[in-house]
Amino acid sequence: MILGFSTATYTSTTLVDEFFRAAIDWDWTITQAYYHATIEAYGGHEDTIKAVIVADTLEQYNNDHLWGQGYVAPDEYPDDDTIWYAEWTCSG
Repeated sequence: MILGFSTATYTSTTLVDEFFRAAIDWDWTITQAYYHATIEAYGGHEDTIKAVIVADTLEQYNNDHLWGQGYVAPDEYPDDDTIWYAEWTCSG
């Protein structure tokens, strides 16, 4: 997966702390943890920051965890050149 932003943003230690808390301590999927972290880090402060996730398959988007934290979907084979893309405004 690719986790990022489609707009300019600024560095936030809250983003990293919240992502790893959700992904490791709470065993959330990468998608859930990243969404949560972006809202915690930028919600209520900026309504112009947009976060993005890009995944190879819907199963990876919905189910992948960090290694050692839960299920990780297999890589797609053969590659069909289709991706799953989600974008949201971090204002919550």
